[in-house]
Amino acid sequence: NIDISNADHTVLLSKFIKENSETRFILTTKEEFFQSIDVKKLPEYTKNFKKLYINSFGKAQIRELVTKWAGRREDVPDVSEVVEKINGYCDSINFAKTPFNISIFMVLWDSDKNFVPQNEGIVMENYLEVLLEKLSLMEAERSTYSFKIKQHFLSNLAFKMFEKNEYYFSREDFNDFVYQYHKKKGYKESESKFSTLFFEKGILSISDDNNVFSHTSILEFYLAEYARSNEEFLNFKI
Repeated sequence: NIDISNADHTVLLSKFIKENSETRFILTTKEEFFQSIDVKKLPEYTKNFKKLYINSFGKAQIRELVTKWAGRREDVPDVSEVVEKINGYCDSINFAKTPFNISIFMVLWDSDKNFVPQNEGIVMENYLEVLLEKLSLMEAERSTYSFKIKQHFLSNLAFKMFEKNEYYFSREDFNDFVYQYHKKKGYKESESKFSTLFFEKGILSISDDNNVFSHTSILEFYLAEYARSNEEFLNFKI
């Protein structure tokens, strides 16, 4: 087995591929949730391998999902056009065609039918804004625990996972993180509901009695958010 994060392994395998350049190679890796955050930065191994995801949707599956979504809307006359649009967007921004990622487009178009993705970060940013109701009247009224504060909490949670190199919290450790965060900021959890809110929104979930981000792409987004406000961490990631 090859460790993709091991430099010596990379050198050895690259040398082997180079010495057998006429041979066709197929490299596989299992993508786990609790993996290194750098799983997308696979070594080149001297060649540009085409990345394929086993759980990706094909056009038929995308069509099935879009058809169900379009059934409750009156402004989607051509399902095929939407399917081609999603397929094209995913290809252009290198967005894996997983069920979750495909569903994101429909959530965004429910909120803004003119939304056009420019890159993966913008897709996730807009999706999370919808989930956390950034522009809702209720959000505006609950100014004490604004969208910005929710983002700050989640980005610090993601960084804490990165810092300990374990992308989950036990229930006890999560509750302690929530308590310490609120104590430091002078917030009241009984008002913010942060211990339950993000599970209700589908941003966090429970896996094997551990509290985790529901998808690696959400975890990655919040790590990037943390880096935006922390120059030292940003330089480390670069």
